[in-house]
Amino acid sequence: MKNINYILNGILAVAVLILFVLHFSSNKKQAEVQSFVKVGDSVKYTKLPIAYVNVDSLLTHYDLAKDLNESLLRKQENSRANLTEKGRVLQGEMAEFQRKVENNAFLSRERAESEQQRLVSKQQELQQLDQRLSGALMAEQQKMKFI
Repeated sequence: MKNINYILNGILAVAVLILFVLHFSSNKKQAEVQSFVKVGDSVKYTKLPIAYVNVDSLLTHYDLAKDLNESLLRKQENSRANLTEKGRVLQGEMAEFQRKVENNAFLSRERAESEQQRLVSKQQELQQLDQRLSGALMAEQQKMKFI
């Protein structure tokens, strides 16, 4: 039984060596794409070479890619500045609300609660705006990849 395993392993090792030698010693041809072109009533067979594109070089040297990237960066900066400004305004309103609560400036508890609800809803709107703008920028970036 052991001898059969040794014999089978030997045969498999020899087969792998033969395949290895055949694979690496055969003439390598450039990869080609076959194309059929219909000319009138006949079909013509043509071979097209495969082209490789270095996307990194394309993105760094292609003017359209540079312009689109700059446009995307400007939109990101505008979105970030818009969100930062709205966040700063909200922070100021929250600080003013806190100061009023500490000084008992509200006439009633209901008025203070309604103001607090208004600030909370404004904060949620700001978060939703952030998510919307981020999603729009991501979608535009994905769209730019296919241009």
